[in-house]
Amino acid sequence: METLGFKCIDEVGWDSPFFAPWISDEVIVAIDALGASTISRIFDDVDTGESRSFEPDESCILPIEGLSHNGDNAFFASSETWTCANSGTSGPFSFTVVMAEEDSGFFHDCFSDFPWACGFGGGVPDFNDDLIGRRTVVFTTEELAAVMPNINDTVEETIALGPCFDERGCVTSPGTPNDAEYRFTYRLTRMDGPGADPTPLTN
Repeated sequence: METLGFKCIDEVGWDSPFFAPWISDEVIVAIDALGASTISRIFDDVDTGESRSFEPDESCILPIEGLSHNGDNAFFASSETWTCANSGTSGPFSFTVVMAEEDSGFFHDCFSDFPWACGFGGGVPDFNDDLIGRRTVVFTTEELAAVMPNINDTVEETIALGPCFDERGCVTSPGTPNDAEYRFTYRLTRMDGPGADPTPLTN
């Protein structure tokens, strides 16, 4: 499974006027899935209507094979790289994605939604940032088999993150309007498993 990219439908706060192009979003994405958690680089200067793609060495959701880390429960910061393991992983599984607009340089790699990244509570990545959205996506073995019945089948799905979507309720920085709306796209691929095991394997 891998991330493909995202599109800004409506940026955080006020859209950039033609006379102030520096008013734009700086987007950072964190993903937590099956023993490995990742934080993307910061995507600078994102404006309404624009799209961004993830680099191949930061796109894998699971199963991860680290270039700069190895082992279970690995944490990959925005300064690191990783790839997908060739073995795939069997369903069922899930992942949680958090997108935020980064407004300060104090905690570049911290997401307080994920204790493995920051170690403190709260609803946004740091107290100056704005939550764009948080969502958990769950896949059952039956669902995976239905949408990918054959080896090498792929499925691409786009989910909404915003306006300020959060399963626990909307949380934003005090005094900041947050009507941000983004679309996050990922892809699943069914891989060949060992023997005749019919369980869907993804990469």
